Amino acid sequence: WLAGLAAMCLYWTYVNLIYSSAPYLKLVYNVSDGVAGLFGATATSLVGALICIPAGLVADYVFKSSTAMMAASLAVIAISATAVYMLPPSKTMMWPAIILLIVMAAGVFMGKSVILAPIAELDLPEGINGSAMAVASFLAYASIIWGNSMTSGIVESHRHNAYAGYQLIFLITLAVALAGAACASALTVVAHRRQQG
Repeated sequence: WLAGLAAMCLYWTYVNLIYSSAPYLKLVYNVSDGVAGLFGATATSLVGALICIPAGLVADYVFKSSTAMMAASLAVIAISATAVYMLPPSKTMMWPAIILLIVMAAGVFMGKSVILAPIAELDLPEGINGSAMAVASFLAYASIIWGNSMTSGIVESHRHNAYAGYQLIFLITLAVALAGAACASALTVVAHRRQQG
């Protein structure tokens, strides 16, 4: 359950990232359609493609645990979401916003690259391993049910004040990332105890 909840929080932050990359820059900082489109492709595709293999190596050789890396990834997302939230909507803040959104994307895709790997670290009995993976998979992608509609609804309801809408989205992203990091951290402790016991 902890693995599924951490994965759900991670995927929810991914949903929010999609809505707060190119559209955020376009609506808040008035960048051109070309720049917004290029950034959207970079932040949501190129970063993801480039970070997957290094993320696996980092999980294995730096953190020695996919669960610990997921907790760290969610912490990176929380920190970058907080920093973006604090940015004023002035034109001079466009580049800091771009850099912070790329950092957020890196955190999201590092976590996504090992999103269900924590299940394997628990050394569950074969009789429940499949069920555990099924529950975790359902929870991981459950945020699609509400995440897309909620985030797009916030953007739409604040169409006359995009900055206020995105402030709310970044606060939600922060809260979700912190909850996910807490779940992943707790799961790290559980997995460590199981390995010792």
